[in-house]
Amino acid sequence: MKDKDGLKRKAMELAVNAAKENAVAIAKTAGVSLGKLQQIDYGWAEVRFSNNELNLICEDNKSDEKMDYNFDFGPVSVYVRESVTLFYEIED
Repeated sequence: MKDKDGLKRKAMELAVNAAKENAVAIAKTAGVSLGKLQQIDYGWAEVRFSNNELNLICEDNKSDEKMDYNFDFGPVSVYVRESVTLFYEIED
């Protein structure tokens, strides 16, 4: 993963957008509207890289025959989680 900071910023952006959308939905359901944003509490970022372990058995090739191994390796899976809490004024 070359751009860990970029990934972290994108995760923060998505977390803030989700928090705002949730706040709007909750306020609407409660029959109120959101006022000014008062505070942002930012949690810590958790970035995980997972790797499926690959076990290979290599045998000694005593013949002149060329061994052809076709391996299909892809990028590892990346999981990112951010925690953001937004505090808004409530308007009736």
